[in-house]
Amino acid sequence: MLRFHVFKCKMCQIYGSQLGIVNSVCKEAGLQSEDKCPGELSGERKQRMKDAIDRTR
Repeated sequence: MLRFHVFKCKMCQIYGSQLGIVNSVCKEAGLQSEDKCPGELSGERKQRMKDAIDRTR
């Protein structure tokens, strides 16, 4: 039922697309899903994410 909902729901499709963008930016910034989140990103990681976002524009 959930798969059918996501298939039909425009908001879920938009959200899924946004998650894909976030995932791409994180990969480009060198942040991997297996990294442990300390609760706050370091200044270096924040800058890497900003740089990756700027390259997508």
